[in-house]
Amino acid sequence: MAYKQFIKDNVDTIFTVSYAENYQSNPNIVELVKDGAVSLWHFCDEDLLVLDKSDGVFKEMWLVEEKAGG
Repeated sequence: MAYKQFIKDNVDTIFTVSYAENYQSNPNIVELVKDGAVSLWHFCDEDLLVLDKSDGVFKEMWLVEEKAGG
């Protein structure tokens, strides 16, 4: 129930992603950080929506457009 409540409470929250040190062998596992606090939950980076700075739209990571050279 705590996980579901976390999701409901943060449906519109924008987090910073930090790769979880305990999961270095699986770098797709991430922690969500807001105001310096790390969430209790871990997520697969492929399940998160990422802000595409090229058009300001949240998308799946593989759809984010990157400028050439970085």
